[in-house]
Amino acid sequence: MWIFFVEAHTMITFFLFLLLTGAQPQTDEIVWQPGVELTWNDFTRRTGVPELYKAFSHTGIRYEVTAPDGVVDITIIPFFSSAKSWVHVDFMNDNLLKHERGHFYITVIYARLMEDAMKEFEVDADMFMEGQMQEQVQEVFQAFYSEMDLAQGRYDKETAHGTNEEIQYKWDEWFKTKMARQ
Repeated sequence: MWIFFVEAHTMITFFLFLLLTGAQPQTDEIVWQPGVELTWNDFTRRTGVPELYKAFSHTGIRYEVTAPDGVVDITIIPFFSSAKSWVHVDFMNDNLLKHERGHFYITVIYARLMEDAMKEFEVDADMFMEGQMQEQVQEVFQAFYSEMDLAQGRYDKETAHGTNEEIQYKWDEWFKTKMARQ
């Protein structure tokens, strides 16, 4: 099981908040890094109702807009929340972990698609503000989040939450292909 978390609020407000407060991402977040895989230790909670779900992965994407040299740079950050993710202790096995990793892979794949789409907004900062591009960035962000949401649901449905080994294998192969991009 999974849940996504929309981190993008009205961009100006969000970034003024960051600048004024010095706010940082939550410390329980694991930001995607190539070659670093989730382990059961990354799921801090041991809970759940085994008849319903065996594990729960909370993943999300946030973005940051900066303009250090007067040109807008949009950074897309896929993350996993340890504090909001859990596994029932009776089901901590490699197959379920592989399935839960898949939810993070889907998040990363959509973050990369989002990153590619955001390149068109990396323009002169004045042009960005005058053209009210922050609203367009939010729309692109939301569109990809909606697509990711559908993919996450399809993944759980098709794999029967990781219990259909044949379909899980097909998804795993798809992940390998898509995740090959570094």
